[in-house]
Amino acid sequence: SIAYSTYLKDAIEQAMFHFTNFRVRRIICIVTDGHCSDSRDALEVADMAKKTGIEIMTIGTEDADLEFLKKLSSKPKLALAAKSNELESGIREMALLLN
Repeated sequence: SIAYSTYLKDAIEQAMFHFTNFRVRRIICIVTDGHCSDSRDALEVADMAKKTGIEIMTIGTEDADLEFLKKLSSKPKLALAAKSNELESGIREMALLLN
């Protein structure tokens, strides 16, 4: 059987690309099951994004690695793990933190 996993590095780079010509508050919200194939590369790119002023918030399923999500996020409070049936309310809760 083939195991599928998320490549966050590419996703973060694509999001960063779309922010290059905008002078607005720049936020990347990552919703993930926490199964990342490129965690080291993703953390490096996330750090680059944060250094350019892009905020990163993460929402993971209940089995996601919360410590990884906290490292990926701009601030630990912008990392959340939620039960699958609570993801919608988790996303709403994160949106409120942006104010």
